Amino acid sequence: LTALDKGEFIVIGKMKVTDLKEGYGTIKISKFIKGESKLKEVKVQFTDRHVSEKNTKQAEAPKYFYNNDQEGIFVLINKNKNDRYELRQANVYYETKWQSWVEEKLVILANRDWSAKENGLSGSVIIDSIGSNKFYRFFYFCLRNDSDSSVMINTHYRIMEKDQQRIKAYDQTPEDVIIDMLNMDHPKCRLGGEPGWPTPDNRDFRELKPGQKIYLIASGDMRCVLKDMPKGSYCFYSEYFNDYVSKDVKGKIWKGNITFPVAEFGY
Repeated sequence: LTALDKGEFIVIGKMKVTDLKEGYGTIKISKFIKGESKLKEVKVQFTDRHVSEKNTKQAEAPKYFYNNDQEGIFVLINKNKNDRYELRQANVYYETKWQSWVEEKLVILANRDWSAKENGLSGSVIIDSIGSNKFYRFFYFCLRNDSDSSVMINTHYRIMEKDQQRIKAYDQTPEDVIIDMLNMDHPKCRLGGEPGWPTPDNRDFRELKPGQKIYLIASGDMRCVLKDMPKGSYCFYSEYFNDYVSKDVKGKIWKGNITFPVAEFGY
């Protein structure tokens, strides 16, 4: 879902491979699902190097590879230094049979709740499942800059160290039991994923320009495993906060506390 949300354009089109070795192509656009433009085609890059038919030693195929005349739904998020939209990332292509699903998810994303603005920032949470896995739930924390100036977002957190935590997260079960997902109240209901370094440094601060959105790093790895848990509706309560500052970071560091809207999911 995050790729759909990040996409500048989502189009139905047909791939025309222009350089198979470099992974260059052009998408001939037949329809816009998201975004409006008079563009009829866009340049893309889908992989660095294609496996040569003569190279038998290289067993692993390119991770993101498209065939000539391959038709589908393409999510166009960002351009690279070659002024081509990047397709070398996950979840940016769907077969056309998924068009109604994509359109349905875009409506949900457009209508989701946002928190009250705090020092120019608003927040929302997306809860998603993993394919056919009935137990996993992924939680994505999104921040949006509703101010008129850019801010630097501290994306660093270490779940097991309270002084470096940037988030709070709780589940409320159908039986009204509150589970702290950071402090291991329940071994199968937890948030995971954190950087390996102990304190924030320059690489952890991301610029968020006015009107832009950012997803907190590793929030896609925050999984809730609820095997043998009560069936029904669950409520997810969460916050993001930061009071850490650094003179080494160029730009204004955002400080404050955002309480995300309550999100629901079920089993």
